[in-house]
Amino acid sequence: MARTCTVCRHPERAAIDKAIVAGTMLDAIGKQFKANRFALARHRAHVVELVALSSKVELIARADDIVEEIRELERHAEEIRVEARRKRDLKTALAAIAMRKNLLEFRAQVSGSLKPRQANVLHVHVGGERGFDDKLAQLVERARLFPVDRGGEGKALPASA
Repeated sequence: MARTCTVCRHPERAAIDKAIVAGTMLDAIGKQFKANRFALARHRAHVVELVALSSKVELIARADDIVEEIRELERHAEEIRVEARRKRDLKTALAAIAMRKNLLEFRAQVSGSLKPRQANVLHVHVGGERGFDDKLAQLVERARLFPVDRGGEGKALPASA
């Protein structure tokens, strides 16, 4: 039986979610709330899910709060950038730009416009509606679409492989 996320059960989950949205380092959140940084990294996906599922009635209030928090942080970062630029404090201006970029990426992930970075890993699922042979045949068909480099010659895999 799958375990419930320890951060989801944390008594200060709302504050943890806000810290994640704010882009606070997971180590710092872990120290502040006495939570494991690996559990926090897994929980971050729940925060993204929570906001993405804001159409579900029971999640609207929490998701809307998180979205508003993101927008408020974006406004604050922009104010800092403008003020730093006015004072010619380029280091602070760049830090504000970086924070705004991170917030925009997070908002794009939440909205589904930007998928989280994924490693180049091939997963083969055996079973389910289709068996291993069907999955393998599907992978072979996909592989035929990519040209093979043979000394500068680009050739697809032979159709009768």
